[in-house]
Amino acid sequence: MVFLLAAAVMFPSEYATSSYPSGRVLVTAELIRNAALAAFGISLGRLFASRPALRAQAWTRALWVLTLLAIASTALIGVRTILSDQERLFRFAALWDERHAFVQEARAAGQMDLAVRSLPHLAGLGEIEASSDHWVNRCFAQYYDLHTVRAK
Repeated sequence: MVFLLAAAVMFPSEYATSSYPSGRVLVTAELIRNAALAAFGISLGRLFASRPALRAQAWTRALWVLTLLAIASTALIGVRTILSDQERLFRFAALWDERHAFVQEARAAGQMDLAVRSLPHLAGLGEIEASSDHWVNRCFAQYYDLHTVRAK
């Protein structure tokens, strides 16, 4: 059932683009998977709670320990990924801060149409492009209360 729901979410994107689905599509599939895992965990918990003989056995304690270790290991994998990307993230943050300061100074000087530096894409996020009509450019201009923004 979970597979069918995840496939139903991913199929339109896969069919339309003939490529691996984008991150926003995969998030929905992950939500379905996580909800199914939560439902399975709740069912398993109710099973153990309804049968006191199961709770008292040594193998159930071992199962709990293994489950907790598995959960902790997923957190450690996330930490390892973040730490491996730390330098790249620091560079991106520094570039972001420079661009923010530039826009603030230009805005204070009365400039309403800016050409700003486009940053390297991070985690599949959109970035400023050459066309001031690009949706990211319009959002950027709206946030900073500018007329137009384009990439240098």
